[in-house]
Amino acid sequence: MKISETAQLLDFICEAWPRQTKEITEKTVKVWHEMLADKDFDVLKRKVVRHAATSDFPPSIADLRDGQHVPVNIPGRTKDGYVDWDYTDAAHEGGADADDAQ
Repeated sequence: MKISETAQLLDFICEAWPRQTKEITEKTVKVWHEMLADKDFDVLKRKVVRHAATSDFPPSIADLRDGQHVPVNIPGRTKDGYVDWDYTDAAHEGGADADDAQ
């Protein structure tokens, strides 16, 4: 999916759930794009439309991914998409590794 399609998808979500969504920022588009770039825009749009028919709340990234792991390298995540607890523990405890974790 292209970043412009991610912005278009977020715009649709905001229009469908105007009371539950916030203003779309460039940062929001970048985060959602990083998490959904490997997905097809048309497939995601259909998922959002189906979600709108059954839910009072907007879909999360996880709702759109259907439990599939994100195949990108994200700090604090292992290569298979799981949370790297050693990374997050060091960052939150302010330990010696906290600077390395950022």
